[in-house]
This record gives sequence, structure tokens and C-alpha cells, in this order.
Amino acid sequence: MFAIDIMLLQICILMIEYAGLGVAMGNASDIVKDRADYITDTNDNDGVAKVIDKFVLNQGPTK
Repeated sequence: MFAIDIMLLQICILMIEYAGLGVAMGNASDIVKDRADYITDTNDNDGVAKVIDKFVLNQGPTK
């Protein structure tokens, strides 16, 4: 399992660095969050919806 975790972490970092705007979830590992341009809320607190509202729909944070 440990090798899979490291591979997933590397994939997350590559995606964050490749993206025009790298966004990490609030519950991501600190390594991933350190590489991100923006850290959104956790997945349990609608982090994806909040980042879509902010950067795609330009509506600011969801309520």
C-alpha cells in the first residue's frame, strides 16, 4: 500500500504543477498543498463546488 500512496502523491503533485491554476483540497497532504496555487475547502465541505464558483463561475464562495 505504501508504494501506491507515494505514486498517488506524485501524480497529485504533477497535476498541481501542470495545471494553469493548481488547486488542492483542504484535506490534501501538506506536500500537495505546498505546491498548490490555491487551497479550497475539504471534500466534505463542498471544496470542489466552492472552487468552481470562485474561479469558473466567478461568483465568489458558496454559502
